[in-house]
Amino acid sequence: MTDIQAINAGDGSAPEGSKSRTLILALVAAGAVGALLFSFANDGVGHIESPSTRPTEQDLFGTVTGCHAKPGEAPAERARTSEQAAFAKKERAPFEPSDGIEAVGLLSEAAACLENAGVAARSQALRMQAVEWRTEIWRSFQAHLLRSELARENGQPEEELSELRALKALWGKNGGAFGERLRVLEVDTEAKLSKSSKK
Repeated sequence: MTDIQAINAGDGSAPEGSKSRTLILALVAAGAVGALLFSFANDGVGHIESPSTRPTEQDLFGTVTGCHAKPGEAPAERARTSEQAAFAKKERAPFEPSDGIEAVGLLSEAAACLENAGVAARSQALRMQAVEWRTEIWRSFQAHLLRSELARENGQPEEELSELRALKALWGKNGGAFGERLRVLEVDTEAKLSKSSKK
């Protein structure tokens, strides 16, 4: 006899309302255990990452550290060099997405150097442009992240693999827990596609 059958059978001594409450509590507990087991079962490669490994915007872009003028190099000259490099990398970003992230850092550096050189208006303009580039790339990163999760949940390995590779291209050489998670998911998804193609 199961626990629920025992509750229903009873010995006639408990009030009817008490039996109903006990049955409801037992069903709720069983549902909670089922949900917990389902959560554990999907905690492997079922999601792009756990909350502890979900990347932040700062993880992607790093920390802006100001002007890095070399000894004897004027801040204005360093600003010019960094700005030119930033726009060159921005142009290459469609083909090498991680260049877009580097472009944000270079443009921020150019703004910091111009501020050091006392060119406040141009510094502010570059800083605002760096924020715009950063926002654009971060939104793209989040969109790829969401689409990869949805593709996995919906059993669409081809779409998932495409999104994972887009994420890897943006993540570049950052490595860390998220980089490793992307690698594991990519291998897992490639194996699924290989298996399905052999059927």
